[in-house]
Parts: sequence; structure tokens; C-alpha cells
Amino acid sequence: MIDGRGGTMTLTDKKSYVDSVVDLADLLESEAPPVLDGFTFRRCKINGPMVLWLDPTARIHLEACGFNAPDLESILWASRSEVAFIGVTMVRNCAFIECELDQVGFGGSPAQITDLRQILTA
Repeated sequence: MIDGRGGTMTLTDKKSYVDSVVDLADLLESEAPPVLDGFTFRRCKINGPMVLWLDPTARIHLEACGFNAPDLESILWASRSEVAFIGVTMVRNCAFIECELDQVGFGGSPAQITDLRQILTA
């Protein structure tokens, strides 16, 4: 299969993507709460717009990723609220490895965002 960049797209299973252009909204089930769980993306172009809310009970792995954003602070959303938010997508147990993320932000508790900021600036 050919992606929009003219390269080869590999879909290793329904939750693993390699060298692909991925629109995150296409991965959500229309009849279920917006959750991305157990996905792995390697060398992918990840398209939003979407704010991925960090599940406090699960893990997310980001490695060698780039972000199409003016600066790091423009993609990080910290909140002290304990209520569920409308318009965000919960993310848990996902890995983004050597990906380029476009119009994708991350939200979570102040502690989670501090940890994510440290990971992304290391």
C-alpha cells in the first residue's frame, strides 16, 4: 500500500504501524469513548488535531520524536482538575518511536506534564 508521501506503508497488525501516515481520529471507535490503548507507532507521521490525555494508571513511551509546534510548551496541557474532559482522547500503553507528530498535544496532571517535559527535553 502506498501512503501520501509516496513511500511504502506497513501495517503489522491493527495496533502497530511502521513507516505510515496515521490520522489519529481514524483509530477511534465511533461508538466508544475516545481512547487509544496499546498502539505502537514507529517512524510514522502522526496527524491530529488531537489532545492526548495521559492515563495516570498506564504508560506512554515517546522516543526520538519531533513535533510540528512553535515550542514544547504549546503542546503541553497541565490541569489540576479531576473531572473528565470533553474533546480529549485518553492515551494509555502506547509507544511513539521516531515519529513526527503534527497538531498533537498532551494533557495530564501537573506531575505528568513535568515528567513529560523532562523526557522531551532530555
